[in-house]
Amino acid sequence: MKIVVVCGIDGAPRADALQAALGELREDCSRLDLTAVPGETALARMAGALREAEEALTAAPPGAVALTGDDDHSLAAALVATKLQIPLYRQEAMDPAPSVETTARVVTLLADSVMSADPAEAAAAIVELTAANTPPAGPE
Repeated sequence: MKIVVVCGIDGAPRADALQAALGELREDCSRLDLTAVPGETALARMAGALREAEEALTAAPPGAVALTGDDDHSLAAALVATKLQIPLYRQEAMDPAPSVETTARVVTLLADSVMSADPAEAAAAIVELTAANTPPAGPE
């Protein structure tokens, strides 16, 4: 079951760390970088992120989505994953900024589970949870 790590506006280092930790435990991990266009309004950024996330997650539906940030792009991915009924795992923020407090709360409420801020611990928990949610293979 493929896991997609979503990288928001400023989440590249955390997404890199989580993706590397997941890669050590399983091969079927990819990354979705949602982009922001400089000068866009917050509403335009959110609308673009929603479109991007929906296109990516419907084109090749993953078994799980892992979020590493608390920004609008993480919220967009969380909303799309929830709509598509894809399990959603959120990596705990190390020090959430006051400017994203509301977004962080909504993402946390949408997440099926909140993982440790430590990438290795988060990756291990995500792998364990996705394995528990994977139906056994049928007879061939």
